[in-house]
Amino acid sequence: MKSFTEGLRLALAEGTQNPTENKINTLNNRMLLNNAQMNIYCSGKKNTDKQMCESL
Repeated sequence: MKSFTEGLRLALAEGTQNPTENKINTLNNRMLLNNAQMNIYCSGKKNTDKQMCESL
């Protein structure tokens, strides 16, 4: 029950953010994910890693 309540609280908090704030958070999350992927693939030695790194 506690996890349901926590999830509901988070959903309500997200729903009260303004659209600009949501867009900023989405972009920040995408940038973090992209950086993490670059750290993984751009340090790789495989040809597929190099291709993925270039596409990022």
